[in-house]
Amino acid sequence: MYIPYLVLLIISFVGIIFILVNKILEIKNGSTSSLTALSSSFDPQCRNTIEKSRLFLSRINVANLKKILATIAHSIFHVFGTAGLFVSKHHKRLTNRLDGKRELNGRGVVSFFLKHVKESKEENDKNNS
Repeated sequence: MYIPYLVLLIISFVGIIFILVNKILEIKNGSTSSLTALSSSFDPQCRNTIEKSRLFLSRINVANLKKILATIAHSIFHVFGTAGLFVSKHHKRLTNRLDGKRELNGRGVVSFFLKHVKESKEENDKNNS
């Protein structure tokens, strides 16, 4: 349950240590590190992508965007709601199968009270005989 958080924490910790070691080596040697070279090559591409997305978003009609987002949200809620109903319907059956319990084969349900009434009648018949 906590494994994804632990993995994220470890990856973040390793990333911070990597950046700190590179910066310390950059200060000691007086030369640019691999992070600076990576940043100088990646920065123009990142800026270009941001500028293109800003231009695309400026041309979108806000009213239509709200309708599109509302339709997408409604569809997502419908899909997850249907999946939730399916999971809740079959969850008990799956857990019983995983636990090794057998299901009833559709022979009807016998109430606890009626079962004990039948057993007590059988005991009374044996005692009276």
